[in-house]
Amino acid sequence: MKSRVKKVMDEYSKAVHVDIRKKRRQVYVVQPRAALMVAMSKEMPVVEVARAFDMNHATVLHHKRKHLGNLDHWVGYKDKYEIARAMCDAWLRRERIERAINRVNNKIESLQDVAKKLNQRLNNEQLQIQDD
Repeated sequence: MKSRVKKVMDEYSKAVHVDIRKKRRQVYVVQPRAALMVAMSKEMPVVEVARAFDMNHATVLHHKRKHLGNLDHWVGYKDKYEIARAMCDAWLRRERIERAINRVNNKIESLQDVAKKLNQRLNNEQLQIQDD
């Protein structure tokens, strides 16, 4: 997950032409960083998003609270958010779905093992009944 998060951050920085990892509070850095934080928080826990940006989780929560107002009133934010959302959909959602598929496949394998053991047990019991 960490490598994909880093990839999203790097690709997004290139797309918006801003290094979002800078610790600056200037609008040209804060706006795209806030948009990406909100988009990422839809795919992963807030604490992990904050950790990826080396910030406090309260910062991410603040951006989430202000998100709807920012979409309507902060010029340029909506475009940056749409780019961030598309990148998160492409990179992070895919990983989450792949993990869910792997969990399901592991559960299927486990249940197949249980079914195999139960069938063997049933066969053994039928053989014992026939022998008696």
